Amino acid sequence: VDDRPLPPVVRLDRHQSIAVTSTASGSIGIGASSVATSGNVTPTGDDRYLVAFAGNTEYPGTAAAYTSITFGAATLTNVTDNLLPSGFRRLVSSDLIAPSTTGALVTYTIADADDTLIVGAVAFSGVHQTTARDTPAAFASGGATNPAITITAGDAEDVRIAGVYDDATSLTVGTGETSRVEVENIGLYADSLGI
Repeated sequence: VDDRPLPPVVRLDRHQSIAVTSTASGSIGIGASSVATSGNVTPTGDDRYLVAFAGNTEYPGTAAAYTSITFGAATLTNVTDNLLPSGFRRLVSSDLIAPSTTGALVTYTIADADDTLIVGAVAFSGVHQTTARDTPAAFASGGATNPAITITAGDAEDVRIAGVYDDATSLTVGTGETSRVEVENIGLYADSLGI
């Protein structure tokens, strides 16, 4: 019988390895069917992940259908596509696991020209390459002054991110949150996107 103690168990906190490596945004406040970030998103590091949120408004009328979000020539996978109950505003999110380290524009394309288009993107490193995210938080809409979405903690190496799209001249993140991308007061309806 070997009575020697076992070596200590080493636990790795992989959450600390996730880092934001690049952000970019773009907007157009006139009728158009696509919008690109004003500068390149350049993912760096190991275990890269790219997420983009985009929105479009057509008032009066119905916001045009989502067609694609691309990073250079690569098409992101659609995660959410939410037409607000009013019908004139749409919020979309998409992601891409293991994006290239070559910088490129992120472009949001819709089926028809709308009044306002906004896109924002965030690149991360240190993200699990099989399950980069869990199921997105439930979509919520309404007229609250301080809208809130609860995002529960998940597994290590998962990204937790939320987007808000509204007719607000400015956005303010809550206590303990970090704003990565803000595009504010765009177009005729003062649309704003926050990630």
